[in-house]
Amino acid sequence: MPLYQMKIDVQPEKVEEFIRNLRTLWFDFLKEDGCLSYSVYREFEKENTFLAIGEFDSTEAIENHFRSRSYEILIGAANVLGNRFKIVISDVTEKGGYDLVKEKIEIPGNRQ
Repeated sequence: MPLYQMKIDVQPEKVEEFIRNLRTLWFDFLKEDGCLSYSVYREFEKENTFLAIGEFDSTEAIENHFRSRSYEILIGAANVLGNRFKIVISDVTEKGGYDLVKEKIEIPGNRQ
């Protein structure tokens, strides 16, 4: 399952404009075929830094997302309203909760 994370540092005086644009795009992203989730988070320490995470059901779906007009607008907003942005694309092999973590990583105090 492919996903991407986009970290955007917005110019402090442009944060409200960025949020308005992002709200509109967020609904468009959620309607795309193959979009499993799309979330946006704001950092505590740097209130002008945002992290957008898009999760898709297939490589084809994320590729279509990257070709969409809405994604093009997001990149444009990040370029115009932001100071910089960085994108990380990943392929998730497993999802789960704390039990998955315990299964994959030895955690002190949880030896069986």
